[in-house]
Amino acid sequence: IAASPHTEAEQWLLRYAQYLDHVCGTAASTRHHYLRMARCFLAACFGTGPLAWPSLQARQISDFVQQEAANKHGGSRKLPSTVVRSLLRFLVFSGELSPGLEAVALTPRQSTHDAIPQRLTAQEVEGVLALSAGETPVDVRNRAILMLLARLGLRACEVVNLCLEDINWHEARLVIRSTKTHHERVLPLSQDVGTALASYLCWG
Repeated sequence: IAASPHTEAEQWLLRYAQYLDHVCGTAASTRHHYLRMARCFLAACFGTGPLAWPSLQARQISDFVQQEAANKHGGSRKLPSTVVRSLLRFLVFSGELSPGLEAVALTPRQSTHDAIPQRLTAQEVEGVLALSAGETPVDVRNRAILMLLARLGLRACEVVNLCLEDINWHEARLVIRSTKTHHERVLPLSQDVGTALASYLCWG
């Protein structure tokens, strides 16, 4: 924000910055992000025209929050709604708006599957396999399952659906049958995976 704001928007942003600092006790780095988002909000709602606060519509608020959140990922998707609610509370504090309009700035729903988890490192995979290095039936079973997942990249449903006839021991290959597409794919049966499977079949 400029030291001597010239536009009406800059003047309001300066007052908002002072409110964040003195009333809310917001950290400087947080104020920076809030002011940048607030500036975008003012531009989206009023353009370069006067800031006619009473003309602010609920649809303008919700549309801005949804559009901004759509361009962000993870926890940052909450920032537009958080900032807009904060700005509207400031306007209520300043006597420009009546309470209640801030409720329109709803936080977008965050899917628990939005973020794709990072893959395990080779060391982490070996650490997981080491957990099933025992000789109990459960250890033998778990090691066979983990080897299929880690070495061949099978999905859990593919491991569950494996049958004895899908294993060709002589040719060292494994047939994976898709229940959805009814297609088959053949994977090489490496010695370590074959050993784990044989151990499970004999002792698991």
